[in-house]
Amino acid sequence: MPSFVAGSNPAESWRFWKQDFQNFMEASGNAELSEAKKCAIFRHVCGPELKSIYGTMTMNPIAPATEITLEQILKALDDQYSELQHEIFASFVFLEIKQKPNEKFQEFLARLKLAVTDCKYADPDRMLRDKIVQGLNDKPLQERLLRETSKNSKSLDDVISVSDSGAVKITSCRDE
Repeated sequence: MPSFVAGSNPAESWRFWKQDFQNFMEASGNAELSEAKKCAIFRHVCGPELKSIYGTMTMNPIAPATEITLEQILKALDDQYSELQHEIFASFVFLEIKQKPNEKFQEFLARLKLAVTDCKYADPDRMLRDKIVQGLNDKPLQERLLRETSKNSKSLDDVISVSDSGAVKITSCRDE
């Protein structure tokens, strides 16, 4: 289990590291240990960045350190890193995403879905829908989607998936 490194986007780095840590705890059979042991494992693997933050936090001033649960630690760090969420930067990153040459639509969509979660838009589905249309490489498909009257990204996803599979079939026929 690698130590936590905040990097250029600490909130996102924390979210991914926390998920990896929880998977590690479950896969290694440590999820069933006592809270004191789970907290000790966390402190052992978290690395210097989290240790310095952990050392300054007051999660439950009434309870002695041995009574603090792993969930309390993770929640306190969630709160800490959610304050570092930079919505303007997240929106900038999301709005800059374009489909890469030879990138499959599902890969492009996965990158968009991951990026839109950090933006905290009031209507992320609409932003996702608009960005799908705006960021596509396939200009004829883009024009077709601009004529689409659908209100959600799911129906665009269906249209594009059908188009992608058709393009794959056409390409494979040409190759033969």
